[in-house]
Amino acid sequence: MKKNSLTKVLSILFLIQILTIPYILRHVTVSESGIYATISNFINGFFRTLFGKIPFSVGDIFYTLLSIYFLFILIKWLRHFKKQSLPFFLKLTSIVSVLYFCFYLFWGFNYAKEPLYKHLKLEMTPVNSEDLISLTTQLIQKTNALQWQLAKADSIKVTVPYSKSTLLKEASDSYSNLSKKWIFLSYKHPSIKLSTYSLPLTYMGYAGYYNPFSAEAQVNSYMPKPSMAFTACHEIAHQIGYAPEQEANFIGYLACIYSDDAFVQYSGYLVALNYALNNLRQHDTSTYKKLIATINKGVLNNYKESYDFWTAHKNPTTPLFEYIYDRFLKVNKQKEGIKSYSGIVKLMVNYHKEYPLRKS
Repeated sequence: MKKNSLTKVLSILFLIQILTIPYILRHVTVSESGIYATISNFINGFFRTLFGKIPFSVGDIFYTLLSIYFLFILIKWLRHFKKQSLPFFLKLTSIVSVLYFCFYLFWGFNYAKEPLYKHLKLEMTPVNSEDLISLTTQLIQKTNALQWQLAKADSIKVTVPYSKSTLLKEASDSYSNLSKKWIFLSYKHPSIKLSTYSLPLTYMGYAGYYNPFSAEAQVNSYMPKPSMAFTACHEIAHQIGYAPEQEANFIGYLACIYSDDAFVQYSGYLVALNYALNNLRQHDTSTYKKLIATINKGVLNNYKESYDFWTAHKNPTTPLFEYIYDRFLKVNKQKEGIKSYSGIVKLMVNYHKEYPLRKS
């Protein structure tokens, strides 16, 4: 009887949560130094300390066990369909209720955090064609220079000589330099792993993800290495409390370009340039074609390597996962959904007006 009462209470609380939390996200701004940030940072720091030294993904094991448990409940329900429908529904919603609560307590309200540009003290002016062309040109110059430095020829793609675990460590270490510039972007108690689910992630179209229940940053081990460091730095940005994708992208980019390692720097410029080029192609096709012609063939070969990889694993379910994730982002205060990733361009333009890219 007590067990049934508990599932009923939790199910009711789930209904209350799905009605109130979206409202809170729309109308409340979470302070960087407020109560929620303090609680969230403590919880995430605790989990990173607890699981960071473990070589495998604890969060992936948690998801595996949770999936098995849901499957067990489903099988049990199918065997006793007529008698177990209501208990099954209550048990399911009670579990989801707890997970939903923990997600927002641990991390989810970071979607309502004060915008990053305010902490960087940036004037966020609209991006015009001149700004976009200038940024893209500078990124091409930086990417070309690094490609030549690493590949020793402008026609050869960059091949990262590190192991994947070493590459993750280099990405993690890059935050040490970044925090010297911006102390609030410091990264303590590293916990970044190669995902156990890398193959499924590949077919779903994901390069990585952050697990809010274990505070681990997960990176797809199948993806091409040249962009892996950027993905790692992106997921670390989520770990330190930046939920919006455009902000995580931008922080990941900054971490890469502030790195002492040339391969990590190249990863940052390579991905950032791709976003800038895609944005430019939508607004000025003629200039886009002219600038493409100035990019080293080795850089273009790295882009082809990435394109071929993701295209080879695209399947009929990929659009479904993209749609689900798009809806998830829109529910969590990101109106542009998946397109919000490209918001990195506006942040880069305004950041580099204040802090110009150094010439190579």
